[in-house]
Formats: sequence, C-alpha cells, structure tokens
Amino acid sequence: MWRDGALGLTLVRPNASACPQPVLVADGRGAAATRWLRELHAQLDPYGVVFPRVRTREETVRFVERGGLAGAILVCEPDWSDELALFRAVRSVDQALPCWLVAERPSRRTLQAALALDAISVIVESTADRELVLAMFRLFSVPYPRN
Repeated sequence: MWRDGALGLTLVRPNASACPQPVLVADGRGAAATRWLRELHAQLDPYGVVFPRVRTREETVRFVERGGLAGAILVCEPDWSDELALFRAVRSVDQALPCWLVAERPSRRTLQAALALDAISVIVESTADRELVLAMFRLFSVPYPRN
C-alpha cells in the first residue's frame, strides 16, 4: 500500500502484472528530470511502471504510433504559440490514449481546449508530483475505458 498523509488517502498498490505498458513523458524542455518525474520513478518503479521520456513532437508521435502505451504525460510548452500543439499531434494518432497535461500556469483557454481533446486532467506543474503519482496509481488500479 501507498499512503499519502497529506491527502488522507491509502491506495492499494497496483498489480505489477497490470503494469506492463509504459507511460510516455513528452517534455521538450530538455531539462534534467523534474521533481514530479523523480517522484513518479520513486513511487512506481518498484511496481514495474516505466516512464520513457521524449523531447520532440516527432519523437512523441512516433512513440504513440507504435502503440502499447498505458498513457502519456504531456508537458505544455509555454513558449510555443500553440501550447497544445503536442497534444493535438498525439490525438491525431490516438484518440483514446489517456493523457495528462502538465502546465506551469494553464489559462482558461488551455483548460477548455485540453478538456475538449479529452485530457484526463490538466495539472499545474507545482502540484504535479503528488497529482501525477495519484493519477498513475488510478491508471493501474482502475482501467480507463478505451474506445
């Protein structure tokens, strides 16, 4: 079991046999692993969940085209004129892949567009360490419906 005292939750650990598929992390900023990515590794590596990381839109699309993903964590690029371009590219390949969008300061327009693209959630980066760990436990504990 995993406990999060701050949230008052106890989560049953995911079944390792239910976790064979990787969760793609698409983060074009090229920086070293962020705090939330280190936390994902620390909490979910023991259960066999892997988080391959890609840095470009082209790499992301190729990875999604290959299939076999449990989900994708897409980091919003605030410098781009269209910060959801990466998400739209993923949706052009796979309409049903569970996706989480991480953004520094999502605008109302970003939230609306992400939800219209069927994002599971839009997560503010400053809270991503806790929110993404909870989301991944839910992903592997309760299957999301796939079309």
